[in-house]
Amino acid sequence: MTGAPPIVIDLDLPEIYDFLLERRARYKCAYGGRGAGRSWSFAQALLILGIERPGLRVLCAREHQKSIADSVHRLLRDQIDRLGLQAFYRVTDKSIDGPGGTSFLFAGLRHNISNIKSMEGIDIVWIEEAERVSENSWRVLVPTIRKEGSEIWVTFNPDQETDPTYQRLVVHPPRDAIVRKTSWRDNPHFPVELARERDHDWATDPEAAAHIWDGECRQHNDAQVLNKKWRVDSFEPVTAGEEAWDGPYYGADWGFAQDPTALVRFWIAPGSKPDRTRLMIEYEAWEIGCDLDDTPALFDEVPGAGDYLVRADSARPETISYMRKRDYRVEGAPKWHGSVEDGIAWLRGHEEIVIHSRCKHAAQEARFWSYKIDKQTDDVLPILKDGHDHVWDAVRYGASPMIRNMGSSQQGILVRSEWWRQWPREEPPRCEAILQFLYPALGDGEAHHASARTTWGIFRHGERWDDRLREFVRSDDPNDVSYHCILLERWSDEATFPELRESAKAAVTQYDPDWLFVPRSRHTESLIRELRQAKLPVRGVDTREDSVARMHYASIVPQQARAWYIDRNWSHDVIGRVAEFPETEHVGIAETCSMAWAWLRRRNEIGFADEQDEDDDADLFKPARPYG
Repeated sequence: MTGAPPIVIDLDLPEIYDFLLERRARYKCAYGGRGAGRSWSFAQALLILGIERPGLRVLCAREHQKSIADSVHRLLRDQIDRLGLQAFYRVTDKSIDGPGGTSFLFAGLRHNISNIKSMEGIDIVWIEEAERVSENSWRVLVPTIRKEGSEIWVTFNPDQETDPTYQRLVVHPPRDAIVRKTSWRDNPHFPVELARERDHDWATDPEAAAHIWDGECRQHNDAQVLNKKWRVDSFEPVTAGEEAWDGPYYGADWGFAQDPTALVRFWIAPGSKPDRTRLMIEYEAWEIGCDLDDTPALFDEVPGAGDYLVRADSARPETISYMRKRDYRVEGAPKWHGSVEDGIAWLRGHEEIVIHSRCKHAAQEARFWSYKIDKQTDDVLPILKDGHDHVWDAVRYGASPMIRNMGSSQQGILVRSEWWRQWPREEPPRCEAILQFLYPALGDGEAHHASARTTWGIFRHGERWDDRLREFVRSDDPNDVSYHCILLERWSDEATFPELRESAKAAVTQYDPDWLFVPRSRHTESLIRELRQAKLPVRGVDTREDSVARMHYASIVPQQARAWYIDRNWSHDVIGRVAEFPETEHVGIAETCSMAWAWLRRRNEIGFADEQDEDDDADLFKPARPYG
């Protein structure tokens, strides 16, 4: 006996929805933006299953359904006609029935709790517009769908990240769940009319377009770091004439684990008024898991990266060194206490930020880079959320000289007074080392300068610097804390050679330092030799760089809030003299501070490469000897 001819159905599901018919799972979810074909695909798949599995009971639900007109009844009926399935389904105004008792039921969740609980034998529940489903509805629905092998199908356009559906299925998906994010890109039948709407939305309101078309959650606008400051557009830099742009500038952020390596090229363009500017993001390179050996190739994706100076995250000196050896001009950008906040102020200080349409990651991060929100009050907190900041960190690094020079009151200041931290007690902390730094005014032309000395304690503060958060965090691990320095004493006077020698001896006797550092030069050779003959722990310091360059190098220590002082009158005098450097006539005190901070930076205690002095010992720290 010959069987019935096979049924031929012209089913053309987009590939991304194949899982609906090919795999079993407790949860099957597709979410995302407009034009992805989700509802059509889910409806077609259910109608096919209703034929293949006679007696299938499907509950089509949504949070609110006052009448059958609010349901997917019309959508299913249209797909029956489109696929030519009229021979298999009987459609009435309120129901759809198929072969062998297959039936489609329709219900709202919010106001039909008792009816939902009493439903038996549901094989599949399809929840459409699930972004609106409340947590209470989920708690009632899930245990109701308890038939063996039953499935929960979900489609929705995300609204808020905190919505119950998004949290249940996207943020914390169940173990037996297939969750797909879909968009117009996955729909081969995406109509031209919608494409025009999409392009218009992206050109006029990129934040709304990302939500509507790419299915991104709505953002708390007030929490967005760059709220109302950016847009996406195509442009060509103006490189000649009176309206020529400044630049290009290059900045890089190094990746780690799931954080990407990012390189960006940007310009500063004139604004609508003479005192206004526009930040133009022209090119980006962005890659997660970029191996060190692949970094040059990534840089080469950005035109000019091999020709111009690239300012990069200084926390990865080994990467900077690697790139320099491959002929890229890369240098570490300075960081200071409040550098992130200063960078944000600089970014928002532009009239607008224009992101080239090719820079997809810059645009995405502009949407999601945000401050934390208080869960109880919905207030925006002055604390940055982690992530979505890699391109913008790269921009900050590339613009670091401009950021540091913001405001005429700060121009020329290498170390701001507010970077210092006041120790909360009269007594200093227990220190693991005591270091003295001596600046002898013995050179040619220095007769009018005062010699100076500062004494510093080196201690662990119980904090560690978190490069990801860009701030200090408490640490309970005694081996996982950072070294800080605290100013214990200062001396400054116009001293002769014998007076300088005797003063140094007296200070060593009083403070018993682990080391006394003295700049090495032809003018100080005799002093260093005589102090060593007196059994003082003297170390020569190489100071071949100019003093301003040394202070730039050393200022990372106070910038990262690692320099402390005790509230005494002379302490404020030191802070003031350092803030005046290099304009002050009293350079000695500032020089000793820069030597102390440079030493701490070189010791690789704050993420920088070890740069040994010529006669450095392997271990500068003696066994811990409490002080104070």
